[in-house]
Amino acid sequence: MKKCFPVYATFCTTLLLLTFVPRYARQPRHIDTRNWRLTEFIDHLRSSGLAFHVVPVGDSGKLGNTVYLTEDPEATWQSFQTKIRNSKHIEQWQGAVWVEYLPSEDYGEWYVVDWGSYGCQIDRFAVFGDSRLVEQIRKAFNR
Repeated sequence: MKKCFPVYATFCTTLLLLTFVPRYARQPRHIDTRNWRLTEFIDHLRSSGLAFHVVPVGDSGKLGNTVYLTEDPEATWQSFQTKIRNSKHIEQWQGAVWVEYLPSEDYGEWYVVDWGSYGCQIDRFAVFGDSRLVEQIRKAFNR
């Protein structure tokens, strides 16, 4: 019986340590996007395996601080002009999200408070739209 004690004690100690390891130590770290612009945000989504068609919010075709990301390769700037960005009209956003690069992290708090699962803020980026896509974006950034 005395020969088994060291093995048993080591097993029990290991089990106790694993029980008390902080939960955050086992979770992936957030990806820091504080110094990113919209192009890095989109590139990260693509490198995470998410395939979106990028539609600029302006009819000039240039990327600014805001874009639409959609699963529909036929979507155009005009097809987004009738969409209303609030939870009451979420059915209009199936398969699409709106992403805006905010001037500061504090700037967007008013955006996401009322959006629930239809939106989130990742550092300086506000995201609104299809809840399935919003969740995929959150996961891409370990949020």
